[in-house]
Amino acid sequence: MPNPIAMPNSLKTPISIFDLQGLAISILLMILGILLLKSCGLVTGQTAGLALLLSYGLGWSFGPLLFLLSVAPLWLAYKGRGLNFAMRSLCVIFCVSFGTPLLGQYITFETLDPLIAALFAGCALGVGVMGTFRHNASIGGLGLIALLMEQKTGLKTGYFQLLVDTAIFTASLFVLDLSNVLYSFIAAVVMGAVLAFNFQLAQSGTGRPSR
Repeated sequence: MPNPIAMPNSLKTPISIFDLQGLAISILLMILGILLLKSCGLVTGQTAGLALLLSYGLGWSFGPLLFLLSVAPLWLAYKGRGLNFAMRSLCVIFCVSFGTPLLGQYITFETLDPLIAALFAGCALGVGVMGTFRHNASIGGLGLIALLMEQKTGLKTGYFQLLVDTAIFTASLFVLDLSNVLYSFIAAVVMGAVLAFNFQLAQSGTGRPSR
């Protein structure tokens, strides 16, 4: 793919069109993945899964829950990756948190098998999270901690997320039916595998695969 055309300093914006379209696509994919899960009463791993689980168990609204859980460790983004990364992450968190209930009013599924929902949601969320990382942002929360863990220790982001997911799914056994927990686990494994096999820290902030 050819490099983006260089712009004069006087015309440069805080974020390029290249990054803007990448983040927009990633946000839409994450919203789609969450809506697929919600339609079948499933959860996934990481912060979105924790927010879904709490919304089912406590009856609280998903959007504000996701926002609060995702923003909480955002200071780590500023310390570890700089202001640009932190501000982009804040925008992604806001759009996913409040875009999900908004678009949920217009996207419904008359027939949706939970296994199909789990597979497609896992793929959509995995690619969406990977896209935010590649365009120098994150969804915040546990995904951000996973990225910083790889930066500090070399532990791959996808593997760290799978470890955290174990705790979330253990807790979900007390809230969801066993069949829903199993389908949810499939979604989380697919999401973690997408990240583990397709993302490396060197790709973060580049928008492109590492060479």
